Amino acid sequence: MAYTKIINKAYDLADELKETEIYQEMKRLDELIKRKYERELKEYHETFIKFEEVYNVGGIYHPDFKRVSLAYKEKKELLFSKEEVKEYFILEGKMNELLKEISQEITSNASNYQEFKGGICNEIE
Repeated sequence: MAYTKIINKAYDLADELKETEIYQEMKRLDELIKRKYERELKEYHETFIKFEEVYNVGGIYHPDFKRVSLAYKEKKELLFSKEEVKEYFILEGKMNELLKEISQEITSNASNYQEFKGGICNEIE
């Protein structure tokens, strides 16, 4: 029963977070970026996959490592230099800070509850 209440509260919290300005703007920017920079995203993902393949097979000693890593770096810089992408990552940082605060609040409250109840395990002698 208590677990169901906790899960329901978590869903309520998620719904509240989805209503925040930060989340709404991130969602808008995500859709805009996907639409406006479709080609750049595709090229970035393709070079990332090639980079991962080369790195996983031979690491920095792979004969194609330098070429593939340079291509990946160029595509990443091109995409990440877009103003909308920069804004998205700034908002993502703010959302992460908010989630960190919420996590700390939950941890603090759970810790206080455990102290009140005598801890998870009472001292065993």
